Amino acid sequence: MSTHIDSPANPTVKGLAGLHKRRHRDAEQRYLVEGRREVERAVAAGVVEQLLISPDLGAEIPSSGSVLTLSEAAFARLSVRRHPDGYAAVAAHAPLGLDRIAGLTAVLVAEAIEKPGNLGAMLRTAEALDAGMLLADPATDLFNPNVVRASQGSLFTVPIARSSAREAREWLEERMQVVVARPDGTRAPWEFDLVPPTAVVVGAEHAGVSSTWSDTPSIAVPMGGTVDSLNTSVAAAIVLYELRRQRS
Repeated sequence: MSTHIDSPANPTVKGLAGLHKRRHRDAEQRYLVEGRREVERAVAAGVVEQLLISPDLGAEIPSSGSVLTLSEAAFARLSVRRHPDGYAAVAAHAPLGLDRIAGLTAVLVAEAIEKPGNLGAMLRTAEALDAGMLLADPATDLFNPNVVRASQGSLFTVPIARSSAREAREWLEERMQVVVARPDGTRAPWEFDLVPPTAVVVGAEHAGVSSTWSDTPSIAVPMGGTVDSLNTSVAAAIVLYELRRQRS
């Protein structure tokens, strides 16, 4: 069943465009997913409430589900992409309790990450390496459009939890070893035994990890030249791949 909207000034379209703002996402517990691949993965994960399709942009109308079709102009009002493909969806917020990552043997803890692109990239890495993610003191909304896009669908499949840094540390240390990736870490990742259940903590792009983790075992990725740090998503990927290497 589908309905159609032509005008970008339509109240429904304005309401959907409002989901670009965090306060509206939080109030409605919904967010937008855009792009054919991302929408297909959201549908497969069962988080989609309504499909938003623009045949004017070449998108195909599905044969089932709740579908709202939009003119090109109306779709452009809710799109954040320079060249939209006509596929979008409204998705429901996922529960983010710590029980979501219970039983996992690899968890990436992302503390106060500021850049949505980094958070999305870490979600892709976590999925590739069968790890869960714990957002500690999140600075960036998990459902920000740029996180959704950068994750390329991993947002819908990775087990994700959210808590304060203090709660995260207490909960994790009861279940697994915790190591912090930081430029001044005492050992390289391959010098640390990552075979046991492990949580890897990475911090904010500029400030690094907080004092919550000050006495936690630390590791560092060796670097040459004048470089004194790596992008936080790159550091997370290197450590998680070393974890996978050791376990295989």
